[in-house]
Amino acid sequence: MAKSLHLSPYHLSHLFKEATGISITEYIAARRIHQSIQLLATTKKPISLITEEIGLTNSSFEKRRKYPSR
Repeated sequence: MAKSLHLSPYHLSHLFKEATGISITEYIAARRIHQSIQLLATTKKPISLITEEIGLTNSSFEKRRKYPSR
């Protein structure tokens, strides 16, 4: 993203946090959570498919599903 805007990653991150009050990483995580809540509430898709759709393909959820604690 920084490259397409002709900015350094540091500068883009700084500008984003200055404008929004949160980091880009925090923003992306919040968007994914919001999107997953909407999909869980409005579809019958399994959680594993929703995590893929929102970009959490190697999530800790998947690891817990494969290796449940006892």
